[in-house]
Amino acid sequence: MIPEPTFLHVADVASEHPEPGPERDMAIAKYFAKWGADHEFEAGCEYLKNCKLCDPHFHTVFRDARRPQPPISKREAISILNDTEMSSVHYNALLRALEQLPND
Repeated sequence: MIPEPTFLHVADVASEHPEPGPERDMAIAKYFAKWGADHEFEAGCEYLKNCKLCDPHFHTVFRDARRPQPPISKREAISILNDTEMSSVHYNALLRALEQLPND
């Protein structure tokens, strides 16, 4: 299940572009477009899982094709992230993304 966008998510995106204007608007629009695409993808996987015309495991093939596994483990990626200096906004965004990946 894809978490619903919240004010805090939008505020994180907006904080990367502190000045109001087209860049901030585009960043927020891209955030919602990505959320919509992820939501649509999950709905497609759910449909394929229950589709009587498809192989029972086709939804996993579809998921793997759209979301290939990263070349390093989630644990390794979080460790690298913790050793890297960056703004708290970028750190929190990357950490949230990593935490949504399945465990190794």
